[in-house]
Order: sequence, then structure tokens, then C-alpha cells
Amino acid sequence: MKFFISRKAFYFIIILILILPVSKEWKLLLFGERTFGEVISQKVKYFKTQGGASVLGYYSVIKYKVNNEVYTIIGQENIKYPIGRKLKILYSVSDNSDCIILNFREIYLGKNMILPAILLLIWITFNWAFKETYKKRGQNTIR
Repeated sequence: MKFFISRKAFYFIIILILILPVSKEWKLLLFGERTFGEVISQKVKYFKTQGGASVLGYYSVIKYKVNNEVYTIIGQENIKYPIGRKLKILYSVSDNSDCIILNFREIYLGKNMILPAILLLIWITFNWAFKETYKKRGQNTIR
């Protein structure tokens, strides 16, 4: 079985997979208002695994102010920020409590990246498994 996909299409699909975590919050990214929040504390939570072991999880608690009203948001699990650190927050104008922390760690290193990481691994493995490489005019071409 011959499988053919151009390099442009291969990289385009990789970009689409990497956009998945961002696409979940597209409305806030396009239409949200920006403010700054401050880390006020760290929460520690213990979880029980299926095997009965205790697992420790850390959460940063961030407060931000909109129209003289204070809101709080809890960051992603196990992403600790120092207390007092300022973070960019995007919030919805219609619902000020609908917000996200705007940085790379929150978007790409949280649980939102599990499915795209699996899809990316499957896509790259699939492409490498079925490609044929040959030399044409002194260039490597994937076919």
C-alpha cells in the first residue's frame, strides 16, 4: 500500500493538532478583555489513585479585579506560581467569572494537551510508518 502526503499537508495537520488546546477557548482569546491577576495562595489536594496510593496535587489561587469586583481563578494542577506573581487573565465581558490564565504553561502543559499529544504521536508515527523515501534530482522527497 502506497501512502502519499505532501510535506505541506503533513505540517499543516501538525499545526491543526497543536491548535486544539487553544481552540477550546477561542472566544476568550478573540473577544476577551485583558487584565492582570495576582497569585494569592497555593492549594494542596490529595487524591486517591485506583491502587489506593495518595497523590499530591498543587493549585495556584489567583485573584483579579474587574469593575471593582474581585474574582478568583484556580490554575492548572501542578503548575505552581510564586505568591505575589502577576499573571495575564482574559475574561469574558458578558460573564466576568468566565476567564483563563493567558500563558504557555496554562494552555499547553495542562490536561488540555493530553488528547492533542496522543493525536500528534499517532499522526507522526502513521506518517513515518507508511512513507517511502527516494532521491529525485538530488533532493529527498517523501512519497
